[in-house]
Amino acid sequence: MKNLKATPLILSVVAGMGHLWEGRDLKGLVLFAVFAAGCAGILEGALLWSGPGKTEILVISVLVTAAVWVYSFADILRATYEPLRERNSLRRNEHLRQGILCFLRCDYETAEREFLANIRMEPGDPESLFRLAVICRIRGELSRARRYLRALRRTDTDEKWNWERSQEETLLGTLERELRDRTAPDRFPPSADRAPGPGRIPGAEPPAAASPGEAAWEDEKESESATSSSG
Repeated sequence: MKNLKATPLILSVVAGMGHLWEGRDLKGLVLFAVFAAGCAGILEGALLWSGPGKTEILVISVLVTAAVWVYSFADILRATYEPLRERNSLRRNEHLRQGILCFLRCDYETAEREFLANIRMEPGDPESLFRLAVICRIRGELSRARRYLRALRRTDTDEKWNWERSQEETLLGTLERELRDRTAPDRFPPSADRAPGPGRIPGAEPPAAASPGEAAWEDEKESESATSSSG
């Protein structure tokens, strides 16, 4: 028993509690929610529901609850049993090492697979999350890079990667602004009345329209000229 951690195993009597104790919050909450829903279904089918489908509700709830409990207990046993933990640690280190080597060779596809494999074995690994964010930024997948950086902010409780994360966020912000500037429409498009036409000088202002008084004076002057020429 010296290779086992007793506290998470005891807490795993309620599915998910051992994972919460070990800091695997997301998995623990999901397991606990499904386990609680199954227990509620058992209570409903056994005591509260008397209508049609009572047996089906009870059987399905029992199966779901048992499956979640067995998985939760086996998973926490695998995570806390010392020989298995050492073997998993070696595998994680190998995934991380291969990922870094592929990253330095600019083989980003293989590096991404290795880092994701490491995260599946150790959710929230800060170095894998940071390097995945860099790979996504290099590929131009800025939204994915942001998601990895947000996950890094949540999981890096010791803030060992705080400087690298802040630098990467600054670089991402610059790239996002440049992308918006390239894709944004022209804020001041040329208007139709300024478009050069026949006899127009590009850039010149169109002549101002005459006022009603000036137009009447011009018409009167033209009439006098026509009368004098006919006389």
